[in-house]
Amino acid sequence: MASVDAREVSSKRVVAVIGATGGIGTGIAERVALDSIVALGYFQNASGVTELQERITVAGGIATTSQVDIRDGDSVQAFLDGVMKEHGQLDSLVLSTGYSIPILPMDKVDDRTFGEIVEVELIGSFNVIKRGIHLLRQQHGSNRSICCVLTAAFARTLEFDGMSAILLFEPW
Repeated sequence: MASVDAREVSSKRVVAVIGATGGIGTGIAERVALDSIVALGYFQNASGVTELQERITVAGGIATTSQVDIRDGDSVQAFLDGVMKEHGQLDSLVLSTGYSIPILPMDKVDDRTFGEIVEVELIGSFNVIKRGIHLLRQQHGSNRSICCVLTAAFARTLEFDGMSAILLFEPW
């Protein structure tokens, strides 16, 4: 992470956005950066996060970037520790990641794909929330928040959503 002037940290909120290179995460990061310092967490899209950071900076905002794998609790902790080291505080945490769930009947989803979905959506969310809660509780003030955007649910039809509790069967 690039260094940020400590005087700016004390006057602005610091918001970490994990999943900043996805469509929803990018929109959240750009909006939040209008009045907060943004720590952008990404998994694979280094060029996308660099472009986002440049857009935020050109618009007068402050953004730092760091890679994070939410499936790995140690990686999440290292990301959050980096935010604290870089900015000295964390006011809010946004999780906007998601696995591209195949739109097909649940019985057609292979076991490996389903396992990857569970790793990202369930285990990844757990890793971020668990470590985020611990860190936010240590912060001064009372206006701390975690926002989780379950991106897998957007633009899906219920009958083909592999994560929903509804099972629809095809006619034999």
